[in-house]
Amino acid sequence: MTQECIPVQLPSMGEGVNEATIVKWLKQKGEKVQKDEPLIEVSTDKVDTEVSSPSEGYLVAIYSTEGSTVEVEQIMAYLAASPDIEPPAPTKPVLTTEKGKPQPIGNQAQNKLQPQQPLPTGSPLVPSFQISPGAYAGVIRSSPLVKKMARDHGLNLNFVQGSGLYGRITKRDVLSFIASGGNRHVGAPAIPSTPEPPALKTSKKDGQEYLEGVKVERKKMSKMRKLTAEHMLQSVKTSPHVTTTFEVDLDRISRIKSEIAESFIKEYGQKLTYTSFFIAAAIHALKKHPDMNASIDQDEILYKESINIGCAVAIDTGLIVPVIKNANDFSLGKIAQALGDLVDRARNKILNPDDITGGTFSITNPGMYGSVHSQPIINQPQVGIMSIGAIVQRPVAVDNKVVIHPLCQMGITFDHRLIDGEGGAKFLADVKGFLETYKSK
Repeated sequence: MTQECIPVQLPSMGEGVNEATIVKWLKQKGEKVQKDEPLIEVSTDKVDTEVSSPSEGYLVAIYSTEGSTVEVEQIMAYLAASPDIEPPAPTKPVLTTEKGKPQPIGNQAQNKLQPQQPLPTGSPLVPSFQISPGAYAGVIRSSPLVKKMARDHGLNLNFVQGSGLYGRITKRDVLSFIASGGNRHVGAPAIPSTPEPPALKTSKKDGQEYLEGVKVERKKMSKMRKLTAEHMLQSVKTSPHVTTTFEVDLDRISRIKSEIAESFIKEYGQKLTYTSFFIAAAIHALKKHPDMNASIDQDEILYKESINIGCAVAIDTGLIVPVIKNANDFSLGKIAQALGDLVDRARNKILNPDDITGGTFSITNPGMYGSVHSQPIINQPQVGIMSIGAIVQRPVAVDNKVVIHPLCQMGITFDHRLIDGEGGAKFLADVKGFLETYKSK
């Protein structure tokens, strides 16, 4: 390693991701780090992940504080061979965030923002830009930093096209909007939108906060939890949800699972779980029911060639849905390997942003916690999500005899704009048939 300082930059975070928020520095200034050792925990519109050290060395400078937002390729820190080496001075201008922390925002010559006076009310305007999808969802989706920039420069975010996940408006979107002269339209009438929910009225006494007489402790939502909340609200507003439920006999699957468990681990390096069978059943049914593997674009249907299965995984910061890509012809073993890899990386926070995008159908399994039945919310822009209930031993009649079999309730929640009750029932009937007649190869 030379005496020169090595920059620590925000790497590319996947298609459509231009920035990330620093959640936590895992190393402090002056500490020695190893190459590829996790250095920073960051959060984007798509995923929480870690940025690894590009080299071995000492962390001699930190330019981006926790809670600040940085752009892709922006220098966040410097490494050096010795803790005594003087790092370069920051070259980017500094913008103060809502928390009063410094944050670089890009090239000063390019990004010098000048507030503009609003046009007179009633001025005839023909905007040459697209309206943000956030305007149609009711609440404009953007970070506190972006909202502060808009306030400081007199911008109306209803007229800024968001490039982030689900139309979320990023800092880069605002800068591009201003650079293109979009701020000339700040006086244009905004598209009517549903106001954000009003703040709850609490009271304070002796330094404690109370809601309706009950003492509360206020804690900020994690970025992932906040984005999930926004996405779920948008989904309910977008799709008329319908759920149908079947009871599935898993006796055959249970016996096959036990018979091949040891050989499966040896061949594929993964433990065989019921979830792998459920995914295989969903793939089988999606091939027969392409409407369930589609999206709706106004009055048109987008049928998807690839079957990409999103599997909900609970982690400490919320729920994340990594995606098994191009699973059209996956064997049971290939499904288990792909699932095991994604779950492991999700829980260790080393997923890539691309790992959670492109899903065409989702599966959630609250049954692992004992839930017998659930009615999940569709993961937009998908049109279906399958839920798995708890597997319970129950008496059933087989050949006029009462026997004990493992049963579970499986549901399909679908978008009634595209799929009727008959279509949902037929889809789940094919899932049931696959599982109850499954033959190991």
